[in-house]
Amino acid sequence: MIRVYWHITRRFYEVRADRASSKGLTDKHRHFRGKAVKYSSLIENYEAHHKNPEPSERRLLSGWWAVPSAAAGALLILFALLLA
Repeated sequence: MIRVYWHITRRFYEVRADRASSKGLTDKHRHFRGKAVKYSSLIENYEAHHKNPEPSERRLLSGWWAVPSAAAGALLILFALLLA
């Protein structure tokens, strides 16, 4: 979640720097550009140390729920046939 915040904040400061640059405010442009670079480096450092945060071989298949629900449905039908 913190990475989402970093991306949003970096983009915010990039836009503020561009607006300050277009208005001729060079001090504010440098300030906001520095803040954007700060968040860019945070993102790069995080991604360098966490290249693969969740391993793909440990994930469940997309239709994992179909197997237990089919088994439960078959048991319900079998139970209904036994009672009838």
